[in-house]
Amino acid sequence: MKYGWPRPERIKFLNEITPLENTMYPIPFQGDFRSFDVYIVSIDLPKYRLDNVRTLAAQLEHISKNNLSNDYFSSDSERDDVQRVQHGILLEMGKEAGLEKHLTNLSTRQTEPLILTNDGFLANGNRRLAIIRHLYDRDPKKYSHYQSVRVIILPLCDKKDILDLEAKLQLQEDYKARYRWTTHALAMRKAMRDFKYKPSVVGKMYGGLKAKNVEEAINALESAESYLLSRKIPCQYSIVNDNEYAFREIVKQQKRFSGDIGKMQQFKESAYLLIDEVGSERLFREIKKLADNFQPILTQMEEDHIEIFTSQWKTENEMKPKEDDSSEVFSVTSYKPIKTIDINNIGDDVKKDIRNTIRDTIQREENFKAKEKREYFVRDRVREAHTILQDVTINLTKDMSKEGFTEQLKEISHLVIQIQKWLNDNS
Repeated sequence: MKYGWPRPERIKFLNEITPLENTMYPIPFQGDFRSFDVYIVSIDLPKYRLDNVRTLAAQLEHISKNNLSNDYFSSDSERDDVQRVQHGILLEMGKEAGLEKHLTNLSTRQTEPLILTNDGFLANGNRRLAIIRHLYDRDPKKYSHYQSVRVIILPLCDKKDILDLEAKLQLQEDYKARYRWTTHALAMRKAMRDFKYKPSVVGKMYGGLKAKNVEEAINALESAESYLLSRKIPCQYSIVNDNEYAFREIVKQQKRFSGDIGKMQQFKESAYLLIDEVGSERLFREIKKLADNFQPILTQMEEDHIEIFTSQWKTENEMKPKEDDSSEVFSVTSYKPIKTIDINNIGDDVKKDIRNTIRDTIQREENFKAKEKREYFVRDRVREAHTILQDVTINLTKDMSKEGFTEQLKEISHLVIQIQKWLNDNS
């Protein structure tokens, strides 16, 4: 299988190729809908575009698992070995999306052209081409109709144009269906870092999100990255693809501990222990309860598992720069030791025991709250009713209607008598 012609051959062919007669295809490009000529090219000609947000997470995971250089996918897009790896990534994604099943049908014919840059890289249609190449390589006779593909060729443009095209053709369309949450967050962060886009601009590009939603997604991603790094499996995003709401909840709940960096770290480490357990359902709710009951949980953990804690030095406070009389600027940072969970030096059995401690304590505290709620149910509801009636009397004016609540007042009087009788019976 070929993964693209050499660059000189691609460019020469694309410069000399003749378009199909009376065949145009419109796409959103450079701020407008533009119609482009359609061409026929060999499936061997295009190169996969490696700067593809759809495959960004998988690329980072491949680099991490195989201990490759960070620029493995960006240093030379022409390399056959890199193109081969990208083909494998795209092939798996195409299968997951059901493209193989669709394209295997012999009655299927290409109707939507692939989109090439002026130098022969795929701006859109990478997964489709991977499946087509795979099928043709497996059985050239059966899939002879895939020997060539329809393409349109973009004029010379910059990376922003390609990113915008990719967002319009792929991300907005697939936002809820096919894109993993980590892929979306990575794409949005990349757009903000590489092109200095504001969150509001990125949100419009990727699914019509508000700026707040973009920031929340990126914060959740970075929380997930922190978790993966703590487990010494950086960038293995596939592990956390089912835990989006858990990491969103961690980001939300850790704000409770913003005044205590030590407790915030302990909360995150405890939440990470819950995430470690494969198949834990409704994890985000459990993390909410972890935050709600964290002090008694922490006390119980220290009583039951004091051996898991280790002291580390953490930044306590970084003071804002101040100017003295000589106008020199000083920055003062102080540190204090805090207890953290030494997660990398405990076994799976101990982790399981710690999770049991967390969950048992949550259950105990929730039962206590429920009991307390039941015990003081009458008191609390009477106080609520008293507050409401006080609000009514304070706001009485002559112009207010006096119709429609006489019966309710009589019923209130009757209910008060019932409550008073209950109170006297229990005194």
